[in-house]
Amino acid sequence: MATAEGMLVASTSRGAKALNAGGGVTTVLTADAMTRRPAIDLPSIVEARYFRRRHTSRQCAS
Repeated sequence: MATAEGMLVASTSRGAKALNAGGGVTTVLTADAMTRRPAIDLPSIVEARYFRRRHTSRQCAS
């Protein structure tokens, strides 16, 4: 993490420990970029994939 903000580093570290203690997480990289958009929490990676496909299709552009 490229930051000098100690509280952010500490909070991220605690979150990583909690995720590991809970059995870990599964992630999928869909693009390699920086973005400033709202985060959308979905119950599974399968539903996230469906959501992304649906909301990036031409039919949903209007």
